[in-house]
Amino acid sequence: MNDPWISLHPRKHMASPKRWPWKNAHYLENSYKFTFWTNAALGAAFTAPFAVWFARRMQRFQGGVPAVPFPKYNYDFVNLDPGHFTRKTFRFYFFGACLVGGYLFASYTVDTAVMKDPWFSRPDLRPFPAMVPKEELDITERTMLETHYQTFRNEKYAENKKHRTWYRLFFPNDADYSVNRNPYSQTHRENVYNPANNYYARDTNHFRHHLNE
Repeated sequence: MNDPWISLHPRKHMASPKRWPWKNAHYLENSYKFTFWTNAALGAAFTAPFAVWFARRMQRFQGGVPAVPFPKYNYDFVNLDPGHFTRKTFRFYFFGACLVGGYLFASYTVDTAVMKDPWFSRPDLRPFPAMVPKEELDITERTMLETHYQTFRNEKYAENKKHRTWYRLFFPNDADYSVNRNPYSQTHRENVYNPANNYYARDTNHFRHHLNE
């Protein structure tokens, strides 16, 4: 039901072992694009005050003389409005500065390694083993899924909702007062997924021993 009706790659949505990693990669790409352009819009809003100063500065030359156009060709119907080129120059440099500032802000704040799998061992980007029974998620896979997928983060939030302070304050009879334990305290750090390097450790690979970090 959630497959696109119109797609440039319709065969990738057909039933096959590779359909699952393709959909996950497509979801991660769309999530990255949404986060990137959201941060770009936020960065453009932060750059707006500087863009106003920069656009006003570009309306005149170094000596204070107003900037005037020097066209290569003389047009037959010239706009005689004295403020036409001034407003045009302001809009050009204002929106240009906002676009550059938003792009730089998004490039600095958004992680570009969301879809990288240097060891080719992430289960969400591998062919789906249809005939193999699905086991319970281990700490490595659960950490990876909660890092990249909003659905698993929502499930984690729903599981821990009754442990929260506001829930205990407003719903004391239904709250869970059991002690929260850190699941990583008894787990080796290499078995916990680290989104900074995107290394997915498994029981069958020993790539960590060959890394020069």
